[in-house]
Amino acid sequence: MLPHLCLVTRANSLTHSLTEEPLLHVFNKKATSFHSISPFFKRDDLLQRKNLLLIGDSLGDLTMSEGIPHENIIKIGYLNDRPERLPQYVDAYDIVILGDPSMDVVLRILQFITG
Repeated sequence: MLPHLCLVTRANSLTHSLTEEPLLHVFNKKATSFHSISPFFKRDDLLQRKNLLLIGDSLGDLTMSEGIPHENIIKIGYLNDRPERLPQYVDAYDIVILGDPSMDVVLRILQFITG
């Protein structure tokens, strides 16, 4: 356990210590895991947003959008290793980026969307 680590918001306010329950880890990254611990997911303006950009590097990351209402989602998957998983990634993600590149593709998509 690393008691000196915590999650912070943009305003640098403490939202969750890693010693608190529920313990956040790679297998519970879905938004529903955060509802009880973070005021971010309780904001009214978040519930009014309809578009979601999900970025992950494992097939398990696809559950991160659970609990966030949305009409449109773009799922970008980074396949850093294990190229034999490419068919699964292509089926699950809208865009698959191979290797361990920068965020340039994601940034260009956001620039295109925002005009």
